[in-house]
Order: sequence, then C-alpha cells, then structure tokens
Amino acid sequence: MRSSFEPEKFVSMKEAAQRLGVGYHLVRRAVKAGVIPHHTLNGSKKFLRLSDVLAAMKKHGGQVDDG
Repeated sequence: MRSSFEPEKFVSMKEAAQRLGVGYHLVRRAVKAGVIPHHTLNGSKKFLRLSDVLAAMKKHGGQVDDG
C-alpha cells in the first residue's frame, strides 16, 4: 500500500524571497520578527517551510514585514 504523504518543502530565505518576488531583506526581517518561523541547520543557515511563508503572506495581506 502506497502512502500519499509528501514531506514538507523547505526553502532558504533567499529562495523564499525569489519565489514571492520580494527582497531578501523583507523575508529576513519577517523571520527575525517571528512573523515567519524558521529552522536552523548547522548553527547558522536558516530554512523556512514554504507553507509557513505562504501562510504569513496570507495572514498579513501580502505584507510579511515586521511592521
């Protein structure tokens, strides 16, 4: 029996910005402000769930900034 489970897609902050058509610094500020949750690998590189990025955009009316 085959499962329909697909793993969650993670993207870098740079890739998230490119996919959304916004600047890297906007995504970075949103992550720093806690608007978009992140996961850190190797102590420094941050990755975002694509679904979290899209949910933040929807919740904030397209504004993922910290203001």
